[in-house]
Amino acid sequence: MNNKICFSLVWFILLLGSTVMAQPTQDADYYCDKGILFYKQRQFREAAIEWEKSLNINPDHKLANYYLIKATEEKNKIDYHTSEGIRHYERKELIESLDNFNSVFEYDHENRIAKKYVQDIGMELTRDEILKSKILQDYKRKGEEYKERKDLVAAKKALAVYNTISLIDEKDKEALEEKIALEKKLPEVFEKERVMIYNQIGDEYFKEGKYDEAIFLWRKALTIEPENTEIENKIIDAFKFKIAFEKDNQIKTLLKEGQEYMANGLTSSAIAIFEEVLRLDPDNKQARSLREQLLAEKKAEEERKYLESQVKAFIVAGKKYMEQKDYEKAKEFFNNALILDDANQEARDLIKKCDERLEKEAEKIKEKDIEKIQKLLEEGIISYQQGDFERAISKLDECLILSPGNEFAEQYLDLAKKALWTKREEIIDIKSPFYNMVNNMITRGEHFFNKKDYEKSVDIWKSILFIFPLNKIAREYIVRCAKFISPKLFTYFINEHIEFGKKYLQEGLKSHALKEFQLVKKLFPSFEGIDKLIESATEKIAKILPGDKNLIKRYYNEGLKLYNQQKYNLAIQQWKKVLELDAHHERAILNINKVNHILNYDNIKSKRQVAKAKQEQIDEYYYKGLKHYNKGNLREAVRMWEQVLRIDPDNVKAKNNIRTCKIILDRY
Repeated sequence: MNNKICFSLVWFILLLGSTVMAQPTQDADYYCDKGILFYKQRQFREAAIEWEKSLNINPDHKLANYYLIKATEEKNKIDYHTSEGIRHYERKELIESLDNFNSVFEYDHENRIAKKYVQDIGMELTRDEILKSKILQDYKRKGEEYKERKDLVAAKKALAVYNTISLIDEKDKEALEEKIALEKKLPEVFEKERVMIYNQIGDEYFKEGKYDEAIFLWRKALTIEPENTEIENKIIDAFKFKIAFEKDNQIKTLLKEGQEYMANGLTSSAIAIFEEVLRLDPDNKQARSLREQLLAEKKAEEERKYLESQVKAFIVAGKKYMEQKDYEKAKEFFNNALILDDANQEARDLIKKCDERLEKEAEKIKEKDIEKIQKLLEEGIISYQQGDFERAISKLDECLILSPGNEFAEQYLDLAKKALWTKREEIIDIKSPFYNMVNNMITRGEHFFNKKDYEKSVDIWKSILFIFPLNKIAREYIVRCAKFISPKLFTYFINEHIEFGKKYLQEGLKSHALKEFQLVKKLFPSFEGIDKLIESATEKIAKILPGDKNLIKRYYNEGLKLYNQQKYNLAIQQWKKVLELDAHHERAILNINKVNHILNYDNIKSKRQVAKAKQEQIDEYYYKGLKHYNKGNLREAVRMWEQVLRIDPDNVKAKNNIRTCKIILDRY
């Protein structure tokens, strides 16, 4: 009983002492609070007067000084943006003017001057509805962004934006409602700002050892936010430096407070209290037991919340992909949710829905896939035939990604690459870094040739061919030089061009073959058989006899008939007969390609499923690793992520996580 009386007496003395210590600044606090009320109403001049009174009484009054500086800065910004807004308005720069007045509203959303000008700008914008619509859309987008941020600055900016929108377009009910809603929240925002300022200045007093002043401000903050555990803890810490009770009584008080925090669900505050007890009495079994209990509960709750948030995020992402009809991607996210929570019924139901919809769309996907492959192959072949080899290579590469091992795509891709290489080798592009060098060498080579110094000319042409073996000019001149140097050498080069041409013919590159034969004709007109070779290279397709043309038509139509009867293998046989007579019959090639994909589509799908299964296995190991990591099982987490690297050696996330774990393990 005596202990209780003693405790009450000490507490009363402390409170009295606190009051006495605070007495000299009581008037200063009064004027400071009065200034804050004026500031809240955006009456900056009146507020500044009250804060000056406060500082006259107590020059070290941090709160009054802070608000005086803050209000002065805001008033200066209002004046600056008002001036800039008027200046831009007078110059008919409406967007810049509007932005400045919007900045004014961030500090004073009821500013009459800004309101008047924004309304005038709204009237001006009625003449240009497109510009007005664009401005409103931009401001609404900003408003949504500020609303999502949910901090004090963003709240003021959001109110400013919707204030501006409602003044520009008074008919915009949605903006007006947002403005009203934000205005209703403005007192709450102002109060939160006060809490932040009181808390911040209280911290400064605390660091200076002015505990009464710190407690005074923190208590004011608690009157606004009674449930602010952070500030409660700061008050507790401050009192720790003031309270000088006997150790046993202090421990009893702290244990009681800790248990009250526990009862109110304030786990972190309770843990801090019990840790303080253990600092004073390391052998206190009650505090140690309660602390360990709370730590275990806190860890379990954090883990539960983390996993719950991850599962929820996966399901939300999966639903978005379902809305986009990307059911495969949606299933990936739902499966990830099940890896973290295998009893999640929502994820299971959604996977079932995805499977049902995928089954319905499977045939559509198949048709689209085949259609895309057909289009890419056709574009690749046509581009090749038109001499656009780069586009042909691009389209055929795309085709092979969708249809690995495609016979026709590989055939024409090989032809296009060879043709492109030959084309680039024959003539040096002006963009090439070798262009000036080779061009100078050609000029010198021609100079020596014209001077009949064939030996020097040959040396230059050889230098060019060393870099670009198929250079058209160098190859022609070296043969012309050989004609004057040595008949035997001339014959050798002529035969070389003939062999090149025949090789191009075999590869189907008739345009390149023709160039070789025409060069021979130009330099050696009497070469035996040259006219026949030119004729063979000039033909666009092999000569087809009238009887063969009838056969081609018959075989092709018979193939179409069998295709329509879904006798696909027999249709392919007929179209292959067409290719035996005309190897480049485009429709026959495309039809065979289409039927092959109809027949083998399941194999293509199977290959995709293999890749998908691989990714699912990677995800499973990765999220198992996360589970172990969150539980503190770092070695087991590393083992899971190493499994990921065995499947995907370049997985960056797994590598980074392993490195982080190993750093932690090395420390301990």
